[in-house]
Amino acid sequence: MEKREYELLWNYYIGMSKTPIIWEKEINDLHITKKIKKIYEVIDKEYGETWYLLRTSNSKSYIVKTKCGNLYAIDLMDKYRQFYDFNTIDTDVIKIFAHGYFPVIFKVSYKDFCNYYNKNNNKNTAFFTNYYCFYNRKYIAVREIRNKVESEFFSTEIDAIYWLSDFSKTKKDIEKNNIRPLNLMERVYEYKEKG
Repeated sequence: MEKREYELLWNYYIGMSKTPIIWEKEINDLHITKKIKKIYEVIDKEYGETWYLLRTSNSKSYIVKTKCGNLYAIDLMDKYRQFYDFNTIDTDVIKIFAHGYFPVIFKVSYKDFCNYYNKNNNKNTAFFTNYYCFYNRKYIAVREIRNKVESEFFSTEIDAIYWLSDFSKTKKDIEKNNIRPLNLMERVYEYKEKG
């Protein structure tokens, strides 16, 4: 996720958004003209609501709010699931960003890790760019910046998170340096693929 996307999600979440709110007709127009690039489905467990952030191919953003009249966004957006990947997150991710942490680090299962990262091609297919998993008594981490994908193995979770948090760090730097920020675990979001 880009920093701008986190900012848009946070601003809408706290009610200070200037992002245009759209509904059925506008969504359909974007779909017909093939302008939808990304869809973030945001689940707010605290309020039992679901809302969406749509990003277009020309870098515009739109919010589909929880409800309009008697219609719910989750029902309206359901018909587009066959055409687009929905990047499902909950508001905990937004809150991590709101605490000043960027990038947010995603912890995934080994199965999901294998689905997101193609080791042979060194390709990341996840919508997030910093993630890791635990496998075979080691932590495998993947980070992506400016379309460059890197992966590393670490013996401790803290080292993996530290490497994912700072793109200027190499594994060699981390092994030499024993000083770690105390709040590294606060930037981790445990992601579970929906379904």
